[in-house]
Amino acid sequence: MPGITFPQREDGTIRWWHIPFLGEEYRNQCFWQVRPELKEAVRLYEFEEESEQKKMFLMPEEQELDHVELYEGSKKLVAVNRYERNAKARQLCLSKYGYRCSVCDFDFEEFYGRIGKHFIEVHHLKPLSEINEEYKVNPFEDLRPVCPNCHAMLHKANVSIEELRRMISTRSLR
Repeated sequence: MPGITFPQREDGTIRWWHIPFLGEEYRNQCFWQVRPELKEAVRLYEFEEESEQKKMFLMPEEQELDHVELYEGSKKLVAVNRYERNAKARQLCLSKYGYRCSVCDFDFEEFYGRIGKHFIEVHHLKPLSEINEEYKVNPFEDLRPVCPNCHAMLHKANVSIEELRRMISTRSLR
């Protein structure tokens, strides 16, 4: 492209990663951070997206729905950290605590019958994102079975199982 100079290595090859990032290469390793102008562009994009989402929460009488076209299904590439879980730790946790939610006492098999048998999620009492490294899990001390609703609320409210149980029992969910 005329007029555009790309960052180059000493051997003349283009350092493509250096376009969106600032950093250095040392012994075939890259140490980098996102360029401030790219961070700002992402922030502005997220702000615009957030503004559009706020418009979605208008009352029906505040919206002109006759002319609205809504679309879903486009693909969006998202990069996230995914922490590996140990299936054996899950199995041992459930063998001790069973398939009843540790927060609300819900049992899928009791409610749904055979299709609910052995359905439950397992919650880390200390989030893996806080540990931020591989560690030796104790399935009896570190994990508890919880239903998907309680699991979502544990993470949303960032509270312990005991705190959420107390909130439910006193209905002080606000």
